[in-house]
Amino acid sequence: MKRVLFIVDRNARRLLAYVRDTFAGTEDEIEVIEDRRSGDRRAGQPSNIDRRQHDRRKDDVSSDLKRFGWALVRRRDEAGRDEAGSDGDKAP
Repeated sequence: MKRVLFIVDRNARRLLAYVRDTFAGTEDEIEVIEDRRSGDRRAGQPSNIDRRQHDRRKDDVSSDLKRFGWALVRRRDEAGRDEAGSDGDKAP
């Protein structure tokens, strides 16, 4: 599995191309993707029950995407540890 996820704002196409070129050849460690989130999927749909046990998004990258146009996230296992075995926050 890729260790680091590099997320680029969907409105920053040139940055996305630049980052992909810059990290070409590091696909084993770093995955570069465009932000695919489109807000809360349930917005506008009334629901009496929330079927989710928890939020699947472990890191809130919204502020980084808004401020910088990109965000880095260190991938974790099911127990919340990164591949090095530590309980890390977002990648520096």
